Amino acid sequence: MTRLQELTLRLADDTLPDDEWHELERLLATEPEAVATHLQLLKLEASLRGLRETLDLAGPTVARLHSGLAASVKRDVMERLRAWPQPAWARARTNTPSPGNSRWLERLGFCVRRWPPTQTAMLAFAASILVFLSLSAWFFGSPTMGQPVLAEVKGQGSSIERATEVVPALNGTRLQPGDVLHLGTNASATIAFGAEKTRLELAAGAELNVTSFAYGKHFGLEAGRIEASVAHQRPFKSMVITTPQAEVRVLGTRFSLNATSNATRLEVAEGKVRFTRTRDRQAVRVAGGSYAVAAADYELAALPFTGKILREFWRGVSVTSLRAFEQDPRFPAHPDGWDLSSAFELEPTETNHLVVRFSGYLHPPITGDYEFWLAGASAAQLFLSPAERAEERIVIAQTSDGTRAKAWDAPRFQRQSQWAPPLPLVAGRRYYIEGLVLVQHGEGHLSVAWKGPGRPRELLTAEFLSPAEPKK
Repeated sequence: MTRLQELTLRLADDTLPDDEWHELERLLATEPEAVATHLQLLKLEASLRGLRETLDLAGPTVARLHSGLAASVKRDVMERLRAWPQPAWARARTNTPSPGNSRWLERLGFCVRRWPPTQTAMLAFAASILVFLSLSAWFFGSPTMGQPVLAEVKGQGSSIERATEVVPALNGTRLQPGDVLHLGTNASATIAFGAEKTRLELAAGAELNVTSFAYGKHFGLEAGRIEASVAHQRPFKSMVITTPQAEVRVLGTRFSLNATSNATRLEVAEGKVRFTRTRDRQAVRVAGGSYAVAAADYELAALPFTGKILREFWRGVSVTSLRAFEQDPRFPAHPDGWDLSSAFELEPTETNHLVVRFSGYLHPPITGDYEFWLAGASAAQLFLSPAERAEERIVIAQTSDGTRAKAWDAPRFQRQSQWAPPLPLVAGRRYYIEGLVLVQHGEGHLSVAWKGPGRPRELLTAEFLSPAEPKK
């Protein structure tokens, strides 16, 4: 604590002797920023003291707010304020400031030893109490905690385990702590919360435990998928959903959660969700447009949604090789056009003098070794980075003479290096990937295949890709 802060707080407590009063005057007169700091501390202390002295009003006033007597509460508060004595530190001091140290007071237009005037103090005091009452009513009495009800159940074979019995899951059934909701293989259900705009959409086969409502809405998702739209919850009473691998904690957002025996995947459409892995309590905040997965051999991270890859093109290219095209002043920052493609593939098309580039990030679903194959017209290259930095990319496969569409094992493919040997990739990370093809004339095409742990060779689709940012 600085000397200025110490003297200011003693002044507020009315324990400042005259010699220290003059020391405070000197500090305020010689240090340019001292006056602002001094006044801020006094105002803060006044507000805090006002709240502390009125805590005993919280119970009865909140009760009266519930009964709709807000006007009488206001009158009661103001009457009690008028009856309370003014704090000693706010009254005028009897000693007089020395003439040499009064210029800064004159410039400001008021005297600290007279601050605050009675009327100003009372108004500030009343405002702090009314703010406190409003916050109290919101924290303790606002009806934002709706009870869960099965608003709609579709299909057959759904039930609720309740204590020692099993009851049918019907529209309008109120869920209770301890209930276990089982949905049939062809069923779905919607859980609503009364007037509160929170809804949980459960897919077929889901199993949901209703855990507790004491400190927020707590559920356990043993299996299945939830699509959730969560209204803003009370502070310190967030919605919590646990799965065998993770915990989701949210105050208000839209998200989906899918749990299996091996993994839990969270996708956030709006807002932010705290996602915690159960086995080591490692947590990550997942914002809108991102997802995270909790599973063995999967790095916990918030990653952008997959499903698209950036596609750019340059027309009127007269070169005969990709190396020569790198000297084109339009490359790479000024393409003739771009879009977001749902496939890492240029389907066969008749064109001339064209270069197409795909760029984005690869999201491997499982940790392990992956192989890649490239097929392209004229000249084509496939780049991959050991991280998400595009600057670190290297060529892992290429063709110089061109191949037929999706001809992964064309003659002389070893010489053309169509195949990239196994590369180790970690699930939960993203890797920059880029494909480039030159079409001089005739049929243009480009496609990439890959093979990973437990996956046969297949076309690399946008399910495992997210787009790079286009150049502005």
